[in-house]
Amino acid sequence: MENWIFITRWFFQGMRWLYESLLSATGWQISYVVVLTVLISTLSIKIITSFSDIAARKSSMKMQAIQPELDKLKKKYGNDPQRMNTEQRKLMKERGVSTMGGCLPLLIMMPIFFIFFAAFRAWSNEQTLRLLVLLDSDPDAGLEMFKQYQFLWMNNIWRPDNLSAASMMTGEQFWNMFANSSSSGSCSMCATNTNIHNFIYFNENEAVLTDLLTRLNFFQNVNGTIQIASDNTAFLASYSELTRDCVALHEGYSNGMMILPVLAAGIAFLSMWLTSKNQPQNDQNKSMKWMNYIMPLFMGYICWNQEATFALYLIFSYLFSTLLTLGINRYFKKKQQQPIVEVKK
Repeated sequence: MENWIFITRWFFQGMRWLYESLLSATGWQISYVVVLTVLISTLSIKIITSFSDIAARKSSMKMQAIQPELDKLKKKYGNDPQRMNTEQRKLMKERGVSTMGGCLPLLIMMPIFFIFFAAFRAWSNEQTLRLLVLLDSDPDAGLEMFKQYQFLWMNNIWRPDNLSAASMMTGEQFWNMFANSSSSGSCSMCATNTNIHNFIYFNENEAVLTDLLTRLNFFQNVNGTIQIASDNTAFLASYSELTRDCVALHEGYSNGMMILPVLAAGIAFLSMWLTSKNQPQNDQNKSMKWMNYIMPLFMGYICWNQEATFALYLIFSYLFSTLLTLGINRYFKKKQQQPIVEVKK
């Protein structure tokens, strides 16, 4: 993907290495190896970031403990906001409560969200390039690879699980994905208006892909310089011909049944509801409860439009967070119920 930050590249390469290692070691169908790769990658990241969740829960418990005192300060200095804020900060400092404690998981989660978003989009597009190369060199083998992309109710795990997406990326989608971006990159043969050279797989197979995409009329040779074609008419016809057998395999059917977007929205709501349930019932948290409804809907919308692999990541991530929240809540609840033993001097 264009203009990746180095962390995203590292993560994508690590996930790609894990996928290829598992595929070689297990010999399983491609789609099942993909799901296993997503699961392992998600759990690995969540285990690392779980420490921030535990720290946030501790901060929340401390905040709950001093909430009655904060309410008293609010009543006492309600007409003097500046004095009230000063006294609140003083009290929180004395009790070791951090105002940023509850925000820590969000500050960590958002960058990871965008890293995964970019990595899964790149992974899906790379698989499309791989499939085109194989369809060109060996159509039967290419069709067999495409069949291995099927997972449960989805015809192609690299495509969105919804009621409108086709199981094969269309020529228009391919063109929009790779042709309408800036020309910065490392490709020594490509000139203007394409971001395809920013993909690791393209750089690894530059000669083969340049030859194929030139024959497909995606590229054109202008006085010895390979550049993007002036229009996509000829490319769309060539692309349709190359992918004809894959398209015909599921012609008339959508790629999915919208199950993953619904699951993602539902599990996101459950996770956020459990988290907010154990937060202090102050005015700020009450006013933020609307996020419990907006964010799950937003996640469902993203999963409707993005690859099923990214939807699986969100489901695994929120499911792990839900289980972690339940475990943390149970631990601290037991800890609070333990009697305080006085030490006799």
